[in-house]
Amino acid sequence: MKKQEGILRNIKILYDIYDRKYSDALQKAKKSLPDEYHFEGKKQLYLAEISSLMNNLKDAVIYYDSALVILNKSLTDNKDIIVKHSNIGIAYAGLGNKEAAIACFSDIVDKYPD
Repeated sequence: MKKQEGILRNIKILYDIYDRKYSDALQKAKKSLPDEYHFEGKKQLYLAEISSLMNNLKDAVIYYDSALVILNKSLTDNKDIIVKHSNIGIAYAGLGNKEAAIACFSDIVDKYPD
């Protein structure tokens, strides 16, 4: 798939989310390929966030957990480490683990001050 097509699909998913067409956004996100996203685990975060917006907390937890597994495995390379840590924080926040989310964000801020 061409990079531009993946970017366009992401924009369409976001458009549906902001337009409160959550079912459409969910279907588009499910059909998307992981390599259409700039970062590992982003597809799972989209699916989790959309599921949360649809009050489908069971699926949201599954997707947030999946994102954490993918993101933690991806930490072995130091590429895009700031984004990976922030996405891990988002996943922890989605799971209701406020302390772990804050620790992720705090770690980034401490390592990369202004």
